[in-house]
Amino acid sequence: MKINFDVLKDKKLIKKFVMSHLSKEASDIPEEKIEGMIWELKELDIKDITWDNKLAREHETQEVHIHRKEFQKDWMSSGKPVKPLIVMYDNNWLVDGYARLRALKSLCIKKVKVYSGHYLKNE
Repeated sequence: MKINFDVLKDKKLIKKFVMSHLSKEASDIPEEKIEGMIWELKELDIKDITWDNKLAREHETQEVHIHRKEFQKDWMSSGKPVKPLIVMYDNNWLVDGYARLRALKSLCIKKVKVYSGHYLKNE
């Protein structure tokens, strides 16, 4: 199965989308941190994405999250466009997209599109 990821390619548009989206969905992440990062579109092996295990367990047991995963799975299976996951840092820490990630895993998808945020490294 091929997933129809709805992607932005321009780094400025990606940053604008991520800032707007995370201000609503991940308000615990300081805006300055998000703004100070370089954001880009990447394709990753799904196994290379790391996440908060406590939050992941909640997503496996809470009815609202189970429903979101099933909704996302049906949405993806129908070929409708899916937003990329949002990850940060070199370890690809998932900050948005737990239901999508779980749906992608249940569909045995190996490669996923992500908006990846990182800081410039001093050379």
